[in-house]
Amino acid sequence: MTWANLNPMNAYHLPAIASLLALPFVSAVSATANAETIVLGTADNQSITLTPSIEAPCSLAFALTPDDMTQQGKLEMRFNGWSTANGSPLVLTLDMDKHVLRSDSLSADWKSVFEDAGDAQRFSFDFSRAPDEVRIFMAGDRLATIPLRYSSPQADLTFTAWKSAGIALSDLHWGQDSSLKQEYDLPDQTINLNAAGWLPLASPWSGYFGIHYSKEDPEDRWGTVRGFGAPAIRPPAPEEERPDATERHGPFDDETVHFDLEDFRRHKAKQNTGGGLDEVLPLLYSYDIDAIYQAPFILSPYPELKMNKNLAYWAMRLAHETDPEASAEHLYWQWGNEVNGLHLDLEGYRKVIKEKKVSPWGFVNRPEKADLYAERVLAPGAEVVQRVSQDVYGDPERIKVVIGSIGNIYNPASRAWLERVMNHKVSGDAAPTLKGKKVAEFVDIICVHYGWAHDGQIEVIQSLYEQYVTSGHAQGIWMTEDHGLKGLGPVTVVDRGLRFLYWVATNHLSSDQARMCWWGIDRPKQGGPAMLAIDLIGSFFGKSALDFYRTQLDGTIVTVLATREEPKRLMIAIVPDKEEVFETGMLELHWDTFKAGAAWSGSLTRYSASSPSLETAITASAKTGKLTIPLMATISEPAIVLLEQTGPLPTSSEQ
Repeated sequence: MTWANLNPMNAYHLPAIASLLALPFVSAVSATANAETIVLGTADNQSITLTPSIEAPCSLAFALTPDDMTQQGKLEMRFNGWSTANGSPLVLTLDMDKHVLRSDSLSADWKSVFEDAGDAQRFSFDFSRAPDEVRIFMAGDRLATIPLRYSSPQADLTFTAWKSAGIALSDLHWGQDSSLKQEYDLPDQTINLNAAGWLPLASPWSGYFGIHYSKEDPEDRWGTVRGFGAPAIRPPAPEEERPDATERHGPFDDETVHFDLEDFRRHKAKQNTGGGLDEVLPLLYSYDIDAIYQAPFILSPYPELKMNKNLAYWAMRLAHETDPEASAEHLYWQWGNEVNGLHLDLEGYRKVIKEKKVSPWGFVNRPEKADLYAERVLAPGAEVVQRVSQDVYGDPERIKVVIGSIGNIYNPASRAWLERVMNHKVSGDAAPTLKGKKVAEFVDIICVHYGWAHDGQIEVIQSLYEQYVTSGHAQGIWMTEDHGLKGLGPVTVVDRGLRFLYWVATNHLSSDQARMCWWGIDRPKQGGPAMLAIDLIGSFFGKSALDFYRTQLDGTIVTVLATREEPKRLMIAIVPDKEEVFETGMLELHWDTFKAGAAWSGSLTRYSASSPSLETAITASAKTGKLTIPLMATISEPAIVLLEQTGPLPTSSEQ
């Protein structure tokens, strides 16, 4: 068959070439059409199609003869069957007018890279396949690494001319090219897991991580839920009290309250879906996880700001009396949310902001509010906690005093605001039993938000830890909100979660001392919701005892977590710096725990801030002291490898 025999009005298949190229590459295979040139685009959009295979490194070459019409228009190469992350076929487009090669992920000036072939412009592309991606080279230069979803090694490659009076295509070649340069191959990487570098985690994975609001059975994926049951559950305001609720007296003054545990729920009309604490607490205890609730306080208007301590007392007491042993272990009361901002509007600034149309940021971290919060919220709240703890458990310190969360702790002004609260000396007007004490003397847990965005913030949290925990004031620091609206989905969970865990491991902290609750995890993101990574890792590790290892390869942080029990499970997290790319063919882990002949299998999941994640099945081979993992990947965003020892341990003769 010659090119002249092809009907120029249709899409063309080259059956002889297609059947040849569909075969796996056992030896060098090529196909060349050196006959008459076909001119595409002379009438309607026309194309030619062949079926290439990419079982091995291979090349695509063709020549474009510059007729009058070659200097404008586009030549599109569409690989049907090789889909990009968004599900559409891989498309490479030569823009004749702008001299640019384009795809979803590249834009390259081809004037400097094409080969001059007399009167024709000859293009040569080299393709190298790894699991779920293709790497494209041109004239020896890497142009792109493009994530792909292969339905098969073969694809229909269609050449189509667009917006052109005619593009002459000739000397078409596709085949395995044994002359591809060695640097096209990905380098192998080695990590030596020396014994001294391992840090035991004091608590399981699920103990350190939590989410918000869910009543779902976590099945050991997380160990804390902030606001278990629903957001904004609280006791009723005076106008919301049920007339038939039980009348309760004291203990702080003679005022009565009408309250039952079922009244601790959502109260706005659109939110009232039932599910009071009388219903959700037994469910919480059955899951054996912790709940952090916003403490049940209601204040009179500014400037009085008198707390209804009787209501707070009965709400907390009835909650703990549902199951005193379980509630002592699983219930925490947080005295406000982002209290340095406008979530807690003690002075009525929201009205001022709305009326005067001014920026709310001028009303954040105000020093005078720190004093008001300490005096009118935290001190009387701590007094309520201690009284409930004494009355239910006979110990005023059994229930922990948890400070309201401090928003944006990376901001020095937020840290100064926290310090002012902790150093505040209680006057005793609202909390007589704490008169003369500094707040730091009765707070057990410090809560902050958004402290793990980059490695530099480790020093910030460490300074808080040393200032308040190692000094003997507080017992722990909890990050009760992260990810948030600006989080990017799974990439944020892997990046920040492992940074947090690194700090935990280096300070030998238990989950009583440090934990992290994700917020905004179900929101749609280009790379998928954050919950994808939370589910995957939480399901993999659950309540297993873990050891932690972190190292750095050039600009890439590699974290390894391993279960202590047999059969072993490993997670290898690869987080390149924003300006770096981590390339690896084979990843070798050297560790004396690995035994020859043991079977390991699992997956590589590559996350992205801009496209859905890609997952590849992996089987690793073990020798004594070494595990070889065929990643074959170029990684520019966080990725995790999950491996489980699936086969029996070998006998001594096999080792």
